[in-house]
Order: sequence, then structure tokens, then C-alpha cells
Amino acid sequence: MFFKSNFRSETDKALANICEDLKPILESELAAGNRVLSCELFDNLDNYTHSYVLIQLGRRMILNHEPLPDHLKYVLTADAHYWWSEIGCTIHHHLIIDSFSI
Repeated sequence: MFFKSNFRSETDKALANICEDLKPILESELAAGNRVLSCELFDNLDNYTHSYVLIQLGRRMILNHEPLPDHLKYVLTADAHYWWSEIGCTIHHHLIIDSFSI
């Protein structure tokens, strides 16, 4: 799932599918030089979630954004088995994760 080589198509897919609440954060990260390593789309995952978007960035997020609305949650994971941090939308079930790279 991670570390695909076609960053442009992954970025296009991420921008086309990310919810409007996370899109400004993704756009800000891309403008700051971060890149989309992968964008995975899931539908009806285990008959639980109607749709799910998972976007992995190439380095840590800057996250110097204004305070987040209540439905956007930031979590510092800092687990080498997973990722550094994540920001997710609890309404749309979309998630942006970042890598350990600075």
C-alpha cells in the first residue's frame, strides 16, 4: 500500500477524493513541499464504513493550521510500526497520515 512511485497520480487521486474539510490541510502540506506517497480508497470496508480514504504523506505534517473543528481529530501516534501522526475527519472517515521523515 505504501511508497508508490507515481506521486503525481497519487496526488491527483488524493485531491479529487479527500473531503472538503481536510482538503485545505492537504493543499497546505503540498504547497509546503510535502508529497503524497499513496492514496487508498476503500468502499464498504467490513460492512462497517461506507467509504474511507487513506492518504500517506512523505514527511511529517507541518500542522501550523488554525484550531481544528471538532470533527477533525489530530493524533500524535509516533509509533515506528505505523506513522508519526494522523489527522482524520470523523464525518467522512478520511485520514491523512504522515511519515517519520522530517
